[in-house]
Amino acid sequence: MTRLLPFGSLLLTALTSCVEPPKAPSDTGEATPTGQIAIRMSIDPDLVDVMNEPAWGVFYGQIFNAEEVDALGPKAGATELDSIEHELNLDDGVEASDIFHTSVPLAVEEVVVLGFLDSDENADESDMGPDGGDPVTLPAQNSFDVTFGAVSAVTVELGMLYPE
Repeated sequence: MTRLLPFGSLLLTALTSCVEPPKAPSDTGEATPTGQIAIRMSIDPDLVDVMNEPAWGVFYGQIFNAEEVDALGPKAGATELDSIEHELNLDDGVEASDIFHTSVPLAVEEVVVLGFLDSDENADESDMGPDGGDPVTLPAQNSFDVTFGAVSAVTVELGMLYPE
């Protein structure tokens, strides 16, 4: 039995050195797994109470890989995975909107939805961004897991008013 031990070790070493590392799905011709998120929007009723205009307008947003976003927003060089532009009426904020956007297929495990509601209808097409008083999303409140092979409903929250 002791004579087989060195042979067994040699055989195990030979077998493991012949095994190739697993290939990425794109290397094998297999489709990359994807999932989608179906977005509805909400806003805190207390936030609506302090707004200078109604909680309606066009929501302009972007979906990013969560690894490319920090507490302040997208990191330098972050790539937009999908964009959103949709008119919404969040009324008094008591109820979330209906689902209004389903993302493109996403091949990442976690995403962050960032954007703003142009509640005063003055977004500048050449320099798209919120101005004072527009409700905006916060990265920490709007991070969602992507379930591969499924469409997952998520609620994006407008969590603060952009400072005046």
